[in-house]
Amino acid sequence: MTPLLAVAEVWRSMDPTVEFVWVGTPNGPDRAAVEAAGIRFVSLPVARLTRYPSVEWLTLPVNLFRAARGAWAILKHEAPNLVATAGGYTGVPLVAAARMMGIHSWLHQQDVEPILSSKLCAPFCDLITVAFEASLAAFPSEKTHVVGNPVRES
Repeated sequence: MTPLLAVAEVWRSMDPTVEFVWVGTPNGPDRAAVEAAGIRFVSLPVARLTRYPSVEWLTLPVNLFRAARGAWAILKHEAPNLVATAGGYTGVPLVAAARMMGIHSWLHQQDVEPILSSKLCAPFCDLITVAFEASLAAFPSEKTHVVGNPVRES
């Protein structure tokens, strides 16, 4: 979350007219920080994929459909120029919908070891940035660049 907030901060300093919309889970921990940064928050019900068999697997198809439909509706309503994600449950349906709608997408991998959602987003993203050289091997080399982690001034 923090690297994307840092990007928003720098982008706003270069162009005060730019608008950001943050899409997160309905009860996620990022809402307060995002709204404190002056960014509008929109919630997206997501499909949580657990690594080990659980009862949640039974509802996965329905939840995937809801997440995909919700992501499509958000992107259609907001009409963004770019979808940026640092992984997480909301990133996958948003990046997939963005690809289908012809909207550019960017993934920033902030940890050395990519999380599952980052691996799922990568094929659909136009640009992938990573914080560490050790992460390069996990993503397609032609669209992946090492940039470090952006840091907020505030």
